[in-house]
Amino acid sequence: MKRTLSSGNANPTGPGGMYQRPSPADSAPAAGQPAVSSRPEKSDLHGFERYRYLAEESAAVAGDAQAQLRLAARYALGTGIAMDQARAAEWLGKAAAQGLAAAQFNLGLRYQRGRGVPKDDARAFEWFGKAAAQGLATAQGNLAVMYKQGRGITRDCTKAFEWTEKAAVQGLATAQGNLGIMYAKGHGVAKDETKAFEWFGKAAAQGFVPAQNELGTRFANGLGVARDVAKAFEWFDKAARQGDAPAQCNLGIMYLHGKGVSADAAMAFEWFGKAAAQGDARAQRNLDVMREQGRGGGRGNGM
Repeated sequence: MKRTLSSGNANPTGPGGMYQRPSPADSAPAAGQPAVSSRPEKSDLHGFERYRYLAEESAAVAGDAQAQLRLAARYALGTGIAMDQARAAEWLGKAAAQGLAAAQFNLGLRYQRGRGVPKDDARAFEWFGKAAAQGLATAQGNLAVMYKQGRGITRDCTKAFEWTEKAAVQGLATAQGNLGIMYAKGHGVAKDETKAFEWFGKAAAQGFVPAQNELGTRFANGLGVARDVAKAFEWFDKAARQGDAPAQCNLGIMYLHGKGVSADAAMAFEWFGKAAAQGDARAQRNLDVMREQGRGGGRGNGM
């Protein structure tokens, strides 16, 4: 059984191993919905909601960028109007062309995912860049990920670090977690475990689950901070109860070896099982070893 705790591959977005969070404003289903008309039938809308749609449409047609953004959201989410991802992208494009950062960011997401427009990483990078230049933290974070992964642009870890830091200092939790990764691995900046611990801590304090697991790992192994197995257990437990598979596996290890908590093989088996059910290979190996040793099963086996 492994005794060294590691954070594992906690929800990376791709080869760059960085976290990326979409905007809540762009949470519409993927493209592929049935085609609909650009304007709803009167019977589709009622009362005040119909009035609001018509007012927004009128303002959007007149060139009001905020109204264009709101109209795009209606088409994207099907709010008071039939869903139409192509029309959503069209109105986002109009608002983005006027310099509205939120629209630029969401248009970037659409090109990145191919939602209502052809998938195009270069265009996604372009629109993230425009929004990032205006100081939008989410766009800065996504631009950093694209630099790190070489998507739509030549891979550049130094640029990735620069944009990650800009987003992190604005308080974006995913960027803070990514900054921790970059300091821990020496990507785009000199390796610094103390700085890594600091940024994982900021992200963890905001409730960013993968960073909570990373923080537990650092307390468990004394990376950038004095070793403290009680603190490690606390952070692993917090992340594990929110469904993070690497944290569930690490929590199982803590229970198995009595680190920061009384040894409890049944609890170890239970947490390894939760992680393995999510596809965590490390947890599955630990389960196999416990079964081979006759230590598997529930609490009723006297362990």
